[in-house]
Amino acid sequence: MNMHDTTFRRELPNNIEAEQALLGAIFINNDVMDALPSTLDPRHFFEPIHAETFDVMTEQRKAGRLINPVTIKTLISQGMVGDMTVSQYLAHLAINAVSAVNAPHFAAAVMDCAARRACIALGERMEEVAHSPDGDILDQVDTLRGRFEDVMKTLEGEPDTSHEAAETYLQAITSGRNAESNLGVPIPLKELEVVLSDHLFREKRLIGLLSSSGEGKTSLTMQIVYRALDADHPVLILSYDQTREECVAQMAAQNLGTELRRQLDNLLSQDEVEKCYAFARKIFQKPFDVIDCGEKDTVERLCAKAKRFMKKHRNGKTPLIVIDHIRAIKWDGGPADEGTKALTIGQRLKSLAKDNSAAVLVLQQRSGSGLRRDNPRPIPADLYGGEAARQPFDTIFYLYRAELHMNRQLDTAKDTSDAESIRTRFRQTFGAEVEGKAELGCLKLRFGDPRIKKHVRFDEKLTRYVSEAPAVAQERML
Repeated sequence: MNMHDTTFRRELPNNIEAEQALLGAIFINNDVMDALPSTLDPRHFFEPIHAETFDVMTEQRKAGRLINPVTIKTLISQGMVGDMTVSQYLAHLAINAVSAVNAPHFAAAVMDCAARRACIALGERMEEVAHSPDGDILDQVDTLRGRFEDVMKTLEGEPDTSHEAAETYLQAITSGRNAESNLGVPIPLKELEVVLSDHLFREKRLIGLLSSSGEGKTSLTMQIVYRALDADHPVLILSYDQTREECVAQMAAQNLGTELRRQLDNLLSQDEVEKCYAFARKIFQKPFDVIDCGEKDTVERLCAKAKRFMKKHRNGKTPLIVIDHIRAIKWDGGPADEGTKALTIGQRLKSLAKDNSAAVLVLQQRSGSGLRRDNPRPIPADLYGGEAARQPFDTIFYLYRAELHMNRQLDTAKDTSDAESIRTRFRQTFGAEVEGKAELGCLKLRFGDPRIKKHVRFDEKLTRYVSEAPAVAQERML
């Protein structure tokens, strides 16, 4: 037996020279940024100041600003780099830059080393998982498999897919609106179609739904889910709030007219019970599941569950993955503010949508501060993570029931005059009859006019939203 400790940890793969050459090339010619792989990320850099510098460069480029050592030196938080100041070090990179032509090759070298470091980290994590008796081994291995797939994409680079992209575009612009389409999930309300400037929740898109507690986002979500199932789309709900039985009970209330309260309190007649049972059987014959989630579920674990579901139920139709709520997802990335957490989680869910050609719908609970405004109509600051949280989303729409907020303010009105002033303010700002109505609008919309707002009626008895447009019969599943 060897009595000496012979465990040595080799230096992690890195190419500091390629990192320096790449940053120097960008200083020489800012247009180099446009020639770099879109997947190149600050996290691919081994040296922290290089990662921060590239991050600042990326933001400057997006803002259309000049990138040179002088313009970005004050945006770098680090102090000294060896015996040089940040200003001196950035100037050193620019002065010693050789050529901007080879920048893509420098980027490839940086990404190659990053992928190798990721492989090492994943191997160590795999060993930890194998030795740990805690947790669901299948979930954890699935999560790691997803990370390995990300590493493979980095190593494989970006293939030329121009032909496939052109074919996809051609299909998108030539397939009729009324044709059977596999490129998205149908939307249940005409008003929501108008607000979103589309009749589908498109595949590969991340969609957010924002409202405050009690406004009925779960009710609207169940209508979205039912419409998707009615068209045979696979639907998975990753739920922190609703059980499978509660989801089906709410869909039964909305579509059969059997009140949710009467179902849960066992007040149905035998005929109603039989209709609800038949409805539930038809629902569960569809590619549908609700998975209860808890405090241990990170975004990686949620993505692993979603991938397993989609692999099992892939049928040629766009899957719909619903997550409630983003604030409940466990954060495992170390100390960070809400904006960073929301942005990082959103980016991972966007990747889930893109990589699996799915539509991912994420429910958002409004922050409490927005509810205290005189006009509490939702704004981006009400999102979990605030403005920063919007970036990964393709669409964020909101549900706003002014009546609830008006009643809350009336509860604390000083006198009759103040109460009348509150009623008048809500009627003027809501733009419609307040009682029994809800507003649909957008906080972000990549394609369309985000200023469009539409009103729908809330049927409180059956916990559903009712379109004021002419109804289209949907009887297939009933």
